[in-house]
Amino acid sequence: MISAIVFLLVLGILVSFHELGHLIVAKMCGMKIDAYSIGFGPKLLKVKMGETEYSLSLIQLGGYIKPAGPNFKEDVQSEDPDKNRYFVCKPVWKRALVIIAGPAFNFLLGFILLTGMIYSTGTVSETTMVIGEVMKNSPAVKAGIQKGDLIVAIDKEKITDWFTLISLIQEKKDQEIMLTLKRNESVLNISVKPESTKEGLVIGIAPTVQRKKVKGLAILTEGYKKFAIVTRLQIKGMVQIFTGKISSKNIGGPIAIFKITDDATKEGFLTIVGLMVLLNISLGLFNLLPIPLLDGGQLPLLLLEAIRRRPLSKKTQQIIQIVGIVIILLIFLLATSNDISRLIHS
Repeated sequence: MISAIVFLLVLGILVSFHELGHLIVAKMCGMKIDAYSIGFGPKLLKVKMGETEYSLSLIQLGGYIKPAGPNFKEDVQSEDPDKNRYFVCKPVWKRALVIIAGPAFNFLLGFILLTGMIYSTGTVSETTMVIGEVMKNSPAVKAGIQKGDLIVAIDKEKITDWFTLISLIQEKKDQEIMLTLKRNESVLNISVKPESTKEGLVIGIAPTVQRKKVKGLAILTEGYKKFAIVTRLQIKGMVQIFTGKISSKNIGGPIAIFKITDDATKEGFLTIVGLMVLLNISLGLFNLLPIPLLDGGQLPLLLLEAIRRRPLSKKTQQIIQIVGIVIILLIFLLATSNDISRLIHS
C-alpha cells in the first residue's frame, strides 16, 4: 500500500513539474490556457483560478495543459477577440519556448533533487576503478579477476570512469572483452565474457566507493557533475537501444517503474529521491525524442513552419498526429510486454 502511494506521488511530481514548465512559460508568453491537468480521464478534483482550470484526474499516466482556441491556425476565426492569445497564433519562437519548457523543468527538478541529496548528507560518493567486490559464480570469478584489482583499460582503451565501463560492457553481447588490470605491481590482461541478466549484460564486479565531504559552491559543482554523468549515460543508453546495440527488452513501462519504486521505498527516502532524479532525466529525454505528439516531435514542425513561413495544412498535421499516436502506443505496448515478461520470468 505504501509503495503504491509513493509510486503515485513520484509520478505525480514528475508529471506536474513537466506540465508546470509548459504552463509558466505559456503564461509568460501571453497565452491563454484553459486547463492544467495531472492525469487523464474523469476529474477527481478541480479548481478554477483565473482563466485556468486546475484538475487532478483518475488515470495517472501523464498530464497536459490545454491552450485556449482551436488546435489548428486555419480554424481560427478572424473576428475572434482572443485570437492573439491562442497558442497557434503566437510566433514560432514563443511556441518553441513553451514546448522546450516541459523537458527543461524535468531536468531542473532532477538537478535540484540531486544537489539536495548532496547537501543533506554533506558528502558525495566517488566511484573508483578499484574493484570492491567480485560476485560468486560470476564470469569475473571464473576469469580470475580479484577484489582490489585496478581496472586500467577495456579492449586496450584507457578508462577512468566506472559508468563508462558499464556502458561499454552493454555493447559486448556474445563477445569477450579484455580488461587490463593492475594487481600490486603487475599488469594483467584478462578476457571475460559478459552474461545476460534482467539488469543487462554484467561480468559480476562492483566498484570501491569512497565518500568525500563537500560544502558551499562545491555542492553545486558536484551536483552538476553527477547530473551530467547520469544524463550522458541515459542518452547513450537510448542511442544504443535505437541502434540495436542494446536489446529493446530493456525498455520498461509503468509496471517496471512501480517495481523500482517499491524497491526504493524499502531502502528509504534518499533512495526514492535518487530514483526521482533518474526518472526526471528519463522523462525529459524521452519527451525530446523526435516523435509526433511528444515535445521533441513538435520542434521540427515549428522549424519547418519558420522556413516555409506558414504552418503545414490541417490535414497534414492530423496525419502526423495519427502517426505519433501509433508510435507511442507501440512503445507503450512494447514496454508493458517487457514488464509482464520480466514478472513471469522472475
